[in-house]
Amino acid sequence: MAEYRGCELPEGLYYDLDYIWIKPEAGGNYRIGIADPSQTMAAAAPLRRRASPRHAGMMLSVDNRWFVSVAMVYFIASGAWLAWHGALVTDDELRAVGVHLFTAGFVQSLIYGLGAHMLPRFTGNPIRMGTWPWIQFCAIHGGLVVFAAGIVLPDTRVAVTGGVLMWLSFLIYAWRVWPVLWRHATAPRAVSPAEFQ
Repeated sequence: MAEYRGCELPEGLYYDLDYIWIKPEAGGNYRIGIADPSQTMAAAAPLRRRASPRHAGMMLSVDNRWFVSVAMVYFIASGAWLAWHGALVTDDELRAVGVHLFTAGFVQSLIYGLGAHMLPRFTGNPIRMGTWPWIQFCAIHGGLVVFAAGIVLPDTRVAVTGGVLMWLSFLIYAWRVWPVLWRHATAPRAVSPAEFQ
C-alpha cells in the first residue's frame, strides 16, 4: 500500500492527492470518486483505542466529572456564603470561608477537572491516572472543609491542616500533569480504515 503524508492509499486507486481518486474497471471504464477530507485526515491521526492510556474520547472521565460537578456546588455555596456575609467588601473574619469556597472549591476544582481532560488532547501525552485523581479529590475537598472549620471555630491548627491538604492536592495535580506538558508526543502513524472501530 502506498503512503503519502502519513496516509495509506489503497492499491488499485489513482489519487491526484487532493481527495479525488480514479479506479480502473473492466471494459476500459473508470470509476471516479471524491474522498472526504476528514476521513483522510482521520486515517493519518494516531490510533487511539479505549484500552490504551492515550485514549482521548470526548466524554469526561469519572474523576473529572466529579471535579467539575463539585465545582458547581462550590460556586453556588460561595455565592450564598458571600451574600450572607456581606460579599467581598466586608471586614467579617468569616469572609475567608466564602473566598476559599470560590477560589479553592470552584476555581481550583474546575481547573483540575477540565485541565486533566483537555491537556492530554492538546499534547497527545497521557496523564497519570489510577488512584491519584481520587487522592487529589479527597485532599482538595477534605482540606477545604477542614480549613473552613478552622476559620469558623476559630482554631489555627485546624485551618493550617486544611491548608496543607489543599496544597497537597495542588502538588498531586502538578505531578500528574507534568508528563502531559513536558514529554514529547510520539510521531503519528498511518492507519488503515479497517483499524477504526
